Amino acid sequence: MKSSPEKRPASPPPHKKILFMNGNSRLVRALWSAECDEKAARYGFEVAIPARDRDLPAEIWPRLLPEYDGVITSWGSPVCTAELLARAPRLAIVGHAAGSAAAVTDDSTYRTAVRVVTANPVMAETLSEWCVMMLLIAQRRLTQYAKFHPGERCDWTKNAGFPDLGKLAIGLWGMGDITRALLKKLSVFRTGGILVFSEHADSGEIRAAGAEKASCFDELLRRSDLLVCLAGMTPRNCRKLDAARLALLKDGSTVINPGRARLIDNEALFREVRSGRLSAILDVFEEEPLPPDSPWYALPGAILTPHSGAGCGRERYVPYILDRFHCFFSGRELSNCIDAARFRTMTQEQCGREPAQ
Repeated sequence: MKSSPEKRPASPPPHKKILFMNGNSRLVRALWSAECDEKAARYGFEVAIPARDRDLPAEIWPRLLPEYDGVITSWGSPVCTAELLARAPRLAIVGHAAGSAAAVTDDSTYRTAVRVVTANPVMAETLSEWCVMMLLIAQRRLTQYAKFHPGERCDWTKNAGFPDLGKLAIGLWGMGDITRALLKKLSVFRTGGILVFSEHADSGEIRAAGAEKASCFDELLRRSDLLVCLAGMTPRNCRKLDAARLALLKDGSTVINPGRARLIDNEALFREVRSGRLSAILDVFEEEPLPPDSPWYALPGAILTPHSGAGCGRERYVPYILDRFHCFFSGRELSNCIDAARFRTMTQEQCGREPAQ
């Protein structure tokens, strides 16, 4: 009779030291949760959070870095240049608990062996939900007949005066994490077609996601009834949607921008919306908060939200980063890692601050 093989004890999780490298105590407390404590303990991570109780100056981080294997960053963290990383011989990975890695890395970062991951896939899920909501609001022209505030009434004469979604073409500018998440959600709708313009994604990837690749930016504009701006804020894209290109959009089209304000010539867009030819749904502005006397508030064809498109789900950012760290330190393949080529397509705005709450 064969004896059953002796069970080997599970190997202990790797013991690694992690530094939460952000000096904004309010932000740190908002991002760190009991789930983070539980995951850090389960994965065998010793996490230092110097700014848990008080704000800290940026100059302390070079002194602390040498003893850590990984760092967590977020809005306002220092840029992890090659010069800074050279002070941390043990450091193997940077996890950005926010969106674009361009806020905390530069070209020199990717000339080191340090890996970079971000919570952008988590942020993309919540922002893509906002996009779906706004696409449907635009398609149904909800603001023309719905009651929103006390004292208002529904306009029963316009309650069916909107086009079927199946007759409208949706245009998506950019093919990053947000667009990919949005395409999954849009797959359940019957639309008049989904068109994507990207200088980086190939037609096969876009077709597999259920969309068609536009041959050029101008084609995207000419064919779109509902345009969502999700491109990275690179020098090439800065104010690319200018007056001449806005003129290519069909009469009655809606421009939806939850991405970066400077993708659009906002003065030109304002003129188009004021004329009544276009509508706009904006979550981002060149000056934030938008001043109380901004003329945008007076436009009936504009819906404005206070940089809140990805405002929920932040409690999931650091747990996601800890999962990525565990995967990396356990020797497994690290998916969705940022490399130099991908970095160059990402938003290059060094805003250095947390988005509006």
